[in-house]
Amino acid sequence: MSTPDQLQAVFDLMAGDYPTRVSQNPSMLRMRKRVWQLLRSLVGPGHKALELGCGTGDDTVWLLGRDCEVHALDVSAAMLAQARAALKRHTANAQVHFYHCDLRDVSRHVTTRNFDLVLANFGVVNTVARLSDVEQVCVAMLKPGGHVVLNLMGRLAWWDLLSKRRRRKGVLVNMGDERIQCFYPTLKDCTLAFKNFSVVGRYGLGVCLPPPRISARQPNWNRLWDRLEVWDERLGDRWPFYHLGDHVVLVLKKLEQKN
Repeated sequence: MSTPDQLQAVFDLMAGDYPTRVSQNPSMLRMRKRVWQLLRSLVGPGHKALELGCGTGDDTVWLLGRDCEVHALDVSAAMLAQARAALKRHTANAQVHFYHCDLRDVSRHVTTRNFDLVLANFGVVNTVARLSDVEQVCVAMLKPGGHVVLNLMGRLAWWDLLSKRRRRKGVLVNMGDERIQCFYPTLKDCTLAFKNFSVVGRYGLGVCLPPPRISARQPNWNRLWDRLEVWDERLGDRWPFYHLGDHVVLVLKKLEQKN
């Protein structure tokens, strides 16, 4: 598993062009919009949200637009700098707190508890070897009945049938000029690891939409991407399609503690 220092080095290098190269990618834009649609029923004014791996702040800004109090962390100082800059461009007097730390150390850095939502969007948990580590963070930080939204690169993505994603053990993935170790759990792996949670929903992203590396080659084919987006929404919450997306979203609810 890559160390926090290794992850910081990689994502610091990527931060400069991340907003244009990744955030504005045709597939990423549409997949992120779908995640926001799912979040609308989970968070609203007065809620507290903990964002694991906030990156350049796209979700941070959206959560603040929902009048949430946001606590956002990232292992990359350069990504956090981008997030702070995005915040200044979009909103003022926001209830937001940033933390430079690895998600496995969140309990040491974030003193607030009883969050309504923990969000780990677009592959954050794929850098963690043991899902139980993420589950422990969520148990500690969430109030009973609070929700976790995990958006991860799944093992069964049909666009990548022949890729290294099929391997159960971690694989080295090229990230620019560097490589980090990634892990590709199935939805079953996640539900087994999150033993203190019940499953609320499963959704496939990029079932019909191509993965970002493909849509990046034709960024102006918006009519085609829009049509595929419609089919993504129609099929994404149905079996077996929610297993097959480029990304899969798992929504979990923390169980009430028994007396």
